[in-house]
Amino acid sequence: MSSEDAVFTSMGIHWRVCGALLRRGEVYLYRKKVILVVDDEDMALQTVVALLENIRGYNVIGANSLDAAVRHLAEQDSVDILISDYRLWRARSGLELCEIALFLNADIAIVLISTEPAHEMELRPLRSIYLQKPFRRFDLLHAMKAAKSKAREVNTNAAGT
Repeated sequence: MSSEDAVFTSMGIHWRVCGALLRRGEVYLYRKKVILVVDDEDMALQTVVALLENIRGYNVIGANSLDAAVRHLAEQDSVDILISDYRLWRARSGLELCEIALFLNADIAIVLISTEPAHEMELRPLRSIYLQKPFRRFDLLHAMKAAKSKAREVNTNAAGT
């Protein structure tokens, strides 16, 4: 953030002044998008968070349990992308988390990650994208883009119905 940038909160949303049109004095405002990464294995969680840390315009939050993830979903103004392990600790499922996330934010994009093959994850939400571990940063970014597109498509179809 440069010394000319300013951050303020309005209606619970954190905004950053990131530029100005000098001829009109207009100010561009944007809300940093939020990515919530959920995995009960600390090493896997840290790896995914590290892969996403330097994406411009995104704030990356990590959670190591379903309960922590639900707290983040409830406390954040809006989580834009949820990246969750399919199987979480103590038989808590990433599917359960998806249901909660969709209840709180119908626009959320969802990427489910797992070491299991895709055909074993038949119960996953239709609007989610599956990514098998291990994966590369490029694969994760592609899955996020596909999940955002799928979420827009589902919401557009639902609005037209």
